[in-house]
Amino acid sequence: MSFRQNKTILLVEGEAVIALTEAEIISGFGYDVITANSGEKAVELATNDQKIDLILMDIDLGSGIDGTEAARQILAKRQLPIVFLTAHAEKEYVDRVKKITRYGYVIKNSGDFVLQSSIQMAFELFEAHKNIEIQMEALRRHEQFLNDVFESIQDGISVLDAELNIQHVNRVMNEWYRDNLPLEGKKCYQAYHNREKKCDPCPSLRCLITGETEREIVVGLPGSPIKWIELFSYPIKNLETNKIAGVVEFVRDITERKQMEDALQESEESLSITLQSIGDAVIAADLNGRVSLMNNVAEKLTGWTFPEARNKPLDEVFPIISSITRETVTNPVQKVLESGEIVRLANDSVLISRDGKEYQIADRAAPIRDSQGKIRGVILTFSDITERYQTQQKLQENYALMKYIIEHDPNAIAVHDKDLKYMFVSERYLKDYRVTRRDVIGKHHYEIFPEIPEKWRKVHQRALNGEVLRSDEDHFVRPDGSIDFTRWECRPWYNSEGEIGGIVLYTEVITERKRIENQLRESEQRFRELFENAVIGFYRTTPDGRILLANPALVNLLGYSSFEELAKRNLEKDGYESSTQRSEFKKAIESQGQIKGLESVWIRKDGSSLFVRESALIVRDEQGNILYYEGTVEDITEQKLAEQALRDSQQRLKLAVKSAKIGLWDQDFENDTIIRNEEWAEMLGYDIKEIEANKDTFLNLLHPEDLPEVKKIIEAHESGESELFSVENRLKMKNGQWKWVLNIGKIIKRDEKGKPLRAIGVHIDIDERKRAEEQIRKLLHEKDILLREVHHRIKNNMNTILSLLSLHAMTITDPAAIAALQDAKSRMKSMMILYDKLYRSPDFTEMSLAQYLPSLIDEIVGTFPNKDLITVQKQIEDFSVDVRTSVSIGIIVNELITNAMKYAFAPGESGAISVSASKIENIATIVIEDNGKGMPESVGVGSSSGFGLKLVEIFTDQIEGTINIERNRGTKFILEFKV
Repeated sequence: MSFRQNKTILLVEGEAVIALTEAEIISGFGYDVITANSGEKAVELATNDQKIDLILMDIDLGSGIDGTEAARQILAKRQLPIVFLTAHAEKEYVDRVKKITRYGYVIKNSGDFVLQSSIQMAFELFEAHKNIEIQMEALRRHEQFLNDVFESIQDGISVLDAELNIQHVNRVMNEWYRDNLPLEGKKCYQAYHNREKKCDPCPSLRCLITGETEREIVVGLPGSPIKWIELFSYPIKNLETNKIAGVVEFVRDITERKQMEDALQESEESLSITLQSIGDAVIAADLNGRVSLMNNVAEKLTGWTFPEARNKPLDEVFPIISSITRETVTNPVQKVLESGEIVRLANDSVLISRDGKEYQIADRAAPIRDSQGKIRGVILTFSDITERYQTQQKLQENYALMKYIIEHDPNAIAVHDKDLKYMFVSERYLKDYRVTRRDVIGKHHYEIFPEIPEKWRKVHQRALNGEVLRSDEDHFVRPDGSIDFTRWECRPWYNSEGEIGGIVLYTEVITERKRIENQLRESEQRFRELFENAVIGFYRTTPDGRILLANPALVNLLGYSSFEELAKRNLEKDGYESSTQRSEFKKAIESQGQIKGLESVWIRKDGSSLFVRESALIVRDEQGNILYYEGTVEDITEQKLAEQALRDSQQRLKLAVKSAKIGLWDQDFENDTIIRNEEWAEMLGYDIKEIEANKDTFLNLLHPEDLPEVKKIIEAHESGESELFSVENRLKMKNGQWKWVLNIGKIIKRDEKGKPLRAIGVHIDIDERKRAEEQIRKLLHEKDILLREVHHRIKNNMNTILSLLSLHAMTITDPAAIAALQDAKSRMKSMMILYDKLYRSPDFTEMSLAQYLPSLIDEIVGTFPNKDLITVQKQIEDFSVDVRTSVSIGIIVNELITNAMKYAFAPGESGAISVSASKIENIATIVIEDNGKGMPESVGVGSSSGFGLKLVEIFTDQIEGTINIERNRGTKFILEFKV
């Protein structure tokens, strides 16, 4: 290391001659020298002359204050390196300077090289101390800054070690869990859950195991102001070993969307470290590396006294290792002797004291030269920096921890200085605002986001003036036009001097959280509704059979009126039927951890059996002890009864098939085989062994006339055009005769392309039925011929009667009699029309009104002389009535139209008649309406003495109908009857 040559040294020496000599020697080293012969003078010069860089202080200065007191007064006013230069080596003199910060103790006449080296080392140590102080102050400022940020975070924070012990919590956690204070030092499950065992599941425990970030929604401690919390667990890694050293838990209150009063609880108590005055140790070694000089600090650190260590190898007195590798470090003395240069040890050097105690040290070895520059030995200076090293490590860890907490907080956090330049940002902030850390750190906030509205710029300025501002719900517009809802807080942070150093911005996008909370509420409601309204039973029981929980479905299923009544029952003792003991259930579930679909028989309250299908699992505590079983119970009593009925039915079906001699076949398309049962073969007079298992057997036995139709129907089914095929065909029997069979089949398996793979079907002997049907068809044909002949004869007889009536009318002159005969002819004509239709119809039981009424109406109107003056409109829907009803309708229509043609219109007057027939569901309506002069109020169905309207009334009653008359611009008859 090089030194500037114009440094000034204050030499304090009571003897003028000695002072002059020593000043000359020191000047020869390249320093400017100022002398003082008293302690008072030394204090004055050191206080007023700022050029003085180092003081060589004699202890015994004669009258006035001695050197130790002068050093105290100087150090009280100014920090300067002081080296005591004295002729006294006695213990009492050395003890006098122990409590004074000094940088050397040199015996006069020790030699120029010792004095020069001591001065050089004093300067180096003083510079080193100043650098350390600067670093420590910087670390303290960083620690205070991060502590301030940590205290400002609005979520609950809990720092755990690897054993789940709480190391630090913030104020929010203390407020939430005030009944369990203090939290530090407790296990997390004791402080937060009032448990004596670890939680299961535990996200922090998983985080320690996996090293991954964990998230969980957990229940808050009863009595605290929060009921539900969102827990984020982040691993803390040791910076040197990269092993998981603990967990940071972020706890978010999600019971209500409200702003926390304070962002974070106070950080861990200040780790302010008071460094003791560095006690420097000095060991001098000769050219052989043996100890030649040792001060009392070195004695304390090495455990050797100087008389014991004299002439001992330095490696024996001063053994050092690496704190990282634990391997021996090469002694620096040898390096100095080889290179002739000053050598420093690595920062991880550890001194092993004689008693085994270890000291983290900082040291320096320099060559000792004589006046000719020849190396005479090596001087080793070192100091115990164990506490300082540990403190630096702790501060670095705290700094890294605070930075880690900010960067990984689940909220979007940005820390700005007073100029609104970015200092730290969380990962969430980078994600939410779509920037990178490199984009923002050191940049002005408005440079990154120039579009920030004026209202938020005012918020920033108010926060820089000391205000804390927040909003539980706000919104911002994304560049793509979408809108997100947020909650935010802007607050100042303070430096170690209590001055505002900048602002912290917390923003949380709550759009998704609001949606999730709504979904969670809906999910909880659905679960409660499922539990309360489920048709299957839910239960929780202890291993010894006590019922802890049951839903209404299970209570009802077992025949109880309430859960309290059911809870008095013990499943272990009286829950199962003797054929299915609970011991079997316990054995199965405890060996596998769960059971699925176990069928057993339970006993209802009334003693009846309940067939159930049960699924359950074991719930254990952290030690693996069984807490309880949870499961579901499904009533399968009907299913079991149905299964038994199905088995019985299958047995009966099997017997029925055999007794009914129904042939069964099963076709395998891939192997081109058809398996048939014995009944199939016996139906045709064969033994089953005579029937080959292939498709050709059936085709060879099929009647040639039936082959095209059968192949068409089967191929249509195989192509997927029909659900199944059913065809009647003839098969050749062994005796050569033909037998009718009903062949029904269905494809039950296809490949992914729809190609048939398997089909099954039956052959049913319908030979007797087919022969009977043939006989019936012959009989029906004969009956049809007979009925047609009957109708033909009735029609001819009616024609004869009609002719007689006409002849009779021609022989009389009485107008009333002629009119009566004409009416009779009209009525007869309507029945003739009906029989003519029946004769020509394929059905003799029903008649379509659309075929019957139009011709009947035309026939009736055509008999009147004024037919050309009357327009007839017909709207007849096509529906059928039985023949008996048809006769009644024909007479009613005949009478009403006849009346209209006779009486509705004046002679020579034109007019219109409309007839309509319709049906809605099973009610038929026939409407006959004219626009003539109208029927008098005194005349009506049921109140007329006329024969025609009496017939209308009689036949209306016969068909159980109703008829109404409307008199408005003519007459309208409305006939309704059931069809």
